[in-house]
Amino acid sequence: MPDLLIRDIPKEISDAVAELAKRERRSKEKQALVLIERGLALKPQPQGVLKLAKGIRSRFKRSVSLEDILSATEEPH
Repeated sequence: MPDLLIRDIPKEISDAVAELAKRERRSKEKQALVLIERGLALKPQPQGVLKLAKGIRSRFKRSVSLEDILSATEEPH
């Protein structure tokens, strides 16, 4: 597997990753990888967002507000 080296990480970021790693019982390196994976997966893709918005809009017979969109896209708890 390829390596990735990141230099000059600010202390507060390094400390935050270390704290998360400790809580999750992971190495700092594994925790950093988990955070990168999550960040990449959560990055919205413009076409996907547009398709989602059109789908939500089609469910309403009136103008759709931001609150309508957010409530329709909330994940169940």
